[in-house]
Amino acid sequence: MAEKITELSPRQLRRTCDPEMFEFTIAEDLLHPRQQGGEEISALLGQERALQAIALGLSIEGYGFNIYALMPNSADRVSMIQSLIEKKAREEPVPDDWCYVYNFEDKNKTAAICLPGGMGQQLHADMEWLVRELKQQIQQALSTEACEKEKEKIIQQQLKEEETIYTRMSEKASEYNFILQQTQTGVGVVPTIDGEVMTQEQYLKLPHEEKQYLDEKASQLREELNGTMSNIEMIQRKISKQLSDLEKKSVASIVEDLTERLKENYANFPPVVKFFSKVQQDILTNISDFKEGEVSHSTPRGYQGQFASQTVEPSEQISTDRYLVNLIVDR
Repeated sequence: MAEKITELSPRQLRRTCDPEMFEFTIAEDLLHPRQQGGEEISALLGQERALQAIALGLSIEGYGFNIYALMPNSADRVSMIQSLIEKKAREEPVPDDWCYVYNFEDKNKTAAICLPGGMGQQLHADMEWLVRELKQQIQQALSTEACEKEKEKIIQQQLKEEETIYTRMSEKASEYNFILQQTQTGVGVVPTIDGEVMTQEQYLKLPHEEKQYLDEKASQLREELNGTMSNIEMIQRKISKQLSDLEKKSVASIVEDLTERLKENYANFPPVVKFFSKVQQDILTNISDFKEGEVSHSTPRGYQGQFASQTVEPSEQISTDRYLVNLIVDR
């Protein structure tokens, strides 16, 4: 007997579901994670094996492991994995911050400082504040009337000593009809005739004996002048040190006050306190880095004496950026 086939109605041929059973509003919500009711909706909904694989990959703490995800839309893949990583990160302890700072013992190598999460950004901001305050307060301290008077006193002392030496040397040169003349490289001796500088033509017309006499006296005077210049250089070094000591004395309390203030904030972090101590020492050694338009001269700044060098030495000034903190790993 043939099996009886029951005819199906159109309603029976159409499968339906109740829209109220879904937690999303539109289908696009399945492609882009979003928050609904405090729970994250993911495009991996229903793909438990994929979720487990990603969870396993994120749980491996060793280096050299990767997660490979293959999906039709690469943008969706990246955003999905990123959202899962961020969710995992929120559940993990806050990692430490790592900072690179200037290595004062070996400028070719950086020094690393580890701080609790969030403090790296604070240290970065504190060092920017320190450099900014030092530039302002050091320039103010060195431009006070008292400091300027003390510098002028030191420079005038050098001028007086050099003027005495110059006068004595000039009188010695005039005994042999020579004068001292400033040149681009310093002070030289030049023969005279009738009180005027002897020209090359006049020199060539002199008898051989007179030329020989002038050459011998010029050589003798240059030798004495070289000895005199050595004394002058010693005086200039002494004055430069006095000016440097004056500047250190004028700003030492400022540098100490500002750095000690920061040391108190990081008292529980010895590497940071040690860094501040080295910063303090370096600043007092390189005060010129905090003065506007400072250039390294071979004679003290502001000196205009007879033996002032006309050449300017190349400045080896290093930017104050070396005191700043380079935040490598931030919370």
